[in-house]
Formats: sequence, structure tokens, C-alpha cells
Amino acid sequence: MAVNLRPTAILIAALLVASVVGCSNGGDRSDGGGVATQPASPIAAGGEVVATGGAHNESNTGAGPWSSQLKEAASNASSELERKILDDGTITAAEVAVAKQSFSSCLAAQGVTVSWEPDADAYSVGFPVAGTPSSDEMKKMEDQQRTCALASATNVISLYYQMRRNPQKQDEFTIIAACLVRKGVMPAGYSASDFARDRALQPPPKPFESDAAGRCMTSPLEP
Repeated sequence: MAVNLRPTAILIAALLVASVVGCSNGGDRSDGGGVATQPASPIAAGGEVVATGGAHNESNTGAGPWSSQLKEAASNASSELERKILDDGTITAAEVAVAKQSFSSCLAAQGVTVSWEPDADAYSVGFPVAGTPSSDEMKKMEDQQRTCALASATNVISLYYQMRRNPQKQDEFTIIAACLVRKGVMPAGYSASDFARDRALQPPPKPFESDAAGRCMTSPLEP
């Protein structure tokens, strides 16, 4: 049984209804049932990520807009690997690769497979369970992921991609609203307060279900 997960959904889910995000336990990403658990983590990272030639620079300066969150994450690190990565006030692409491998190896030791999407914090988890899992099996799956998240450095992975998503730590509603206008999803003049109102509607506004709106939720600063 496979379950698709995205740690950064912790941030995005706070902004949007689930039908817009579609990146946790459901939607067209998932090919099986199960419980999608996310490692609880403070949002943190240090400074701005510089993109060069389509790839992101190796380091993020700890003096940037995310510096206080980075320090908090370092003080609350749950593993030696996490402390080591956050100790110098940077998160590099190489360190994220190590963090991903640590999490994958921890679950692999329990017979669980993890497949990461390229250059993203999204991953699918394959459990050795046939059919619909029982309540005991579901609890075991939750416990396995929680244990491995604490023993590795999943915070680092989530923080790295959150920072890349919004390197200057701008107001989330403002940049999403601007993106919705830029991509023609919403009319000119659509504001952060308009988005705050619309995100609470059930069902959500029809334009929010478009692919362009989905891109604004996940990558609000892209052209």
C-alpha cells in the first residue's frame, strides 16, 4: 500500500482547503489508502536561496528573514543529524539529500519503502500491507513514520523547501493573491484580504480548482 505525502503541506494546509492543495493523503497523487502523517515542525530556514542555472545555490545565509525561525528549529532539533545540519545557520542541497536518505533508511529497516519526488519534499511511502489496513496496522504506520521523522532530519527537508518557496518571508496571503491575479485566476485588484475571505468558503471558489491556482498555492512567486 502506498501513501503520498508532502511535509510542506503543513504550511500550505493552513492557507487552503484540502481540495486545492491535493498533495497529502488523497487526490490524483495517491494510489492507495492509508494515514498521511506529517512530522510536526516549526517553520524555519536561514535567509535567501539563490537559483543558478536552474539549480539552487548550496547555502542559505543565517542572517536572512528566516534567521529567528532557524535558531528556534536548531534549539528544538530532535536528532543529532538535525542539530549538525542546523548548527551553522545554513541548509544546503547536499544536507537535504542526506536528510532524505536518513529518513528513507530508517523506514527501510522496518520494511517500508520511501520514494522521493525529484527536487521536492513530496514522497510516497509503501507499506507491506495488503488491502485496507486495520486500525492496528494504521497506528503502526503512523508510529513508524513518527519515529523515523524524529530520528532523522525531516524538519530540515521541510524548512529548506519552505524557504525556497518564500525566501524573503513575505506575507503568504499577499503573494498568493498577487499570483492569482498574475496568472489570470482572479481579477486585477484581488487582494490578500480577498484571499483570506475566499479561502474560508465551503465549497471554495471555482477558480481555486484550476491548475493555475494550484501553482499559486505551491509556488506563489513563480512568473
